[in-house]
Amino acid sequence: IVLGESPNRDYMQAFGYERENTPWLNSMKYKFPSNVLLYDKAYTSYRLTNKALIYLLTEKSQYNDKEIYSSLNLIDIAKAAGYKTYWFSRQGNISNFREAYNIVAQRSDVKVFLENSKFDGELVKELDGIDDNKKSLSVIHLIGSHYPYTNYPNNFNKFTGNNANDYYDNSIYYTD
Repeated sequence: IVLGESPNRDYMQAFGYERENTPWLNSMKYKFPSNVLLYDKAYTSYRLTNKALIYLLTEKSQYNDKEIYSSLNLIDIAKAAGYKTYWFSRQGNISNFREAYNIVAQRSDVKVFLENSKFDGELVKELDGIDDNKKSLSVIHLIGSHYPYTNYPNNFNKFTGNNANDYYDNSIYYTD
């Protein structure tokens, strides 16, 4: 599971945006039309990462009074089904609990936080340690398109107008 950060479908070519910033997603959409489903009416349950991820990953929601510490979550379910669980992130150190979703991450068997790394792509290297012959669930939590939208290497500087829109579109391009 890849948890992207701050992408907006209105600024992704795969959903009709005019700029070519999702070439991989576009190719998958056309190459495997019966296997790729793009949710064009999906919305987050909250505007801030902390609550949005809690509502996404646990049974806690804006509609109940459940405590996150005792709420069943995606990691618990995967482990109960016999999966080894992995949490790879460029956000939030597990030891400081500055974000409530770290409670979910904490329950993973393996936790890797690359807060000091420069780009999300560095998380991909962490997947090499997973045994493909065993059942596993990996969660990859990106920095993605967070402001100031410059979380990408120079070779992904496709849109060069030197403004926030170009930086944002480049961040979408890099994530894709």
